[in-house]
Amino acid sequence: MEYNTIEKRIRLSHQNKKVKSIRDKMKTKRKQNRVRNWNISLAASLLLMSGFIFYTAQVTKEAVITDAVYSYQYRAEQISSNEALMLAHEELDKGNYQQILELLSDIEESDHKDWLNLQANIGVENYDDAKVILQKIEKDKEHLYHNRISTTFKIDITLLALKKKINL
Repeated sequence: MEYNTIEKRIRLSHQNKKVKSIRDKMKTKRKQNRVRNWNISLAASLLLMSGFIFYTAQVTKEAVITDAVYSYQYRAEQISSNEALMLAHEELDKGNYQQILELLSDIEESDHKDWLNLQANIGVENYDDAKVILQKIEKDKEHLYHNRISTTFKIDITLLALKKKINL
């Protein structure tokens, strides 16, 4: 063999070793990055899950109704003609949710009736009916309580229904 050929083979051999060394380092870094990314993902998932569990544990039907009552009290001055609605509002303050449903069953449809009905159904843990009323209010852009239907409110009702199903 010629001297040039031998010299080229030696250079190639050294370059192959360098390339192999670089590839090995890259593989090691990739593995470390995967493990780090997996650890970060796991930590984020655990944090998110613990936050969800903590929030779910704090959601109660009383808290959801109390938050909603503010809106009704604010609009209470608009209701003057229907005493049944006023009585239902008083029963809501006392927590007599079944009584509210009975009072509201005999009066004509109104936005106020829908809102009180929604709260009463949440109070008696009848979340299927509550969701139907919630959807009705949400679909009607002209409903007095349309703006009170927030994402948080819907999530709270869904979580309460879930808690009831799994008996928490």
